[in-house]
Amino acid sequence: MKCLYREKKYISGDYLDVYIYPAFKQARGRKKRAKPTSEVQAALNQKVAEDKFVRILNANFTGDDIEIHLTYNNDNLPDSEDDVRRDIRNFFRCVKRMRAKLSLPELKYVYVIEGEPNGRRFHVHVTMSGGVDRTELERLWGFGYANSRQLQFNSNGIEGIGRYVTKQYREKNAATDIQKAYKKRWCGSKNLIHPKPQERTGKLSRRKVEELATMDSASSASFEKIYSGYRFSECRPFYNEFNGYYYLHVKMYSTGAKLANTKKRNKGGRSEHGRR
Repeated sequence: MKCLYREKKYISGDYLDVYIYPAFKQARGRKKRAKPTSEVQAALNQKVAEDKFVRILNANFTGDDIEIHLTYNNDNLPDSEDDVRRDIRNFFRCVKRMRAKLSLPELKYVYVIEGEPNGRRFHVHVTMSGGVDRTELERLWGFGYANSRQLQFNSNGIEGIGRYVTKQYREKNAATDIQKAYKKRWCGSKNLIHPKPQERTGKLSRRKVEELATMDSASSASFEKIYSGYRFSECRPFYNEFNGYYYLHVKMYSTGAKLANTKKRNKGGRSEHGRR
């Protein structure tokens, strides 16, 4: 069966995701490959959904923007998730009025609702446009505790927020309802940028892909040579023992990206400032 390697690239603001995988040309008369089990397919769907959510976060927000965590106190507990959505819509209306008074650009946001099954203890994770006073922003909520902070981007953008939010929901629900656990849980404003893939096939040979998959992470220059204008962040290789091919997920960031200061703890317990 003829096979060439394909690259699928997504540019999300200052971040580049590249999926490198074998593209097989199906021979005539061959049987269709067996479909994965429902559990495997559900896990794959979740991975695809998480990656998409992270790309949307990286494409639409910067270090000038905000994440805010909204909760309810005992006097304002909602009766249902629909009530929470109504409260969030009202909150965003207030934010839009605040931004209009300050002549700020149109609001962008994404949010995820979390809550106990059949309970009333809901809370909301929001990522949204910044430029406003955070104390005033928190006062707009009015139903309980609100805590905000500026977004901090590392070499993978704000991947941590996207993974954390989706993982929290998945872990709470996977044991009882696997289909519900893997459905889309986030909502966003209509003006969000949705990164589209760019594809090319045959540029990378099988030997080159195997080299990239197995080399030491210090050899980041090889990736930076292939994808000029970007710095290497990480490569997540997967070897498929069934077909004998490697699959890579490469993550990179623009040479002009502004990353937050990070600290790395060494074995002696002291902290060191990470490199930008």
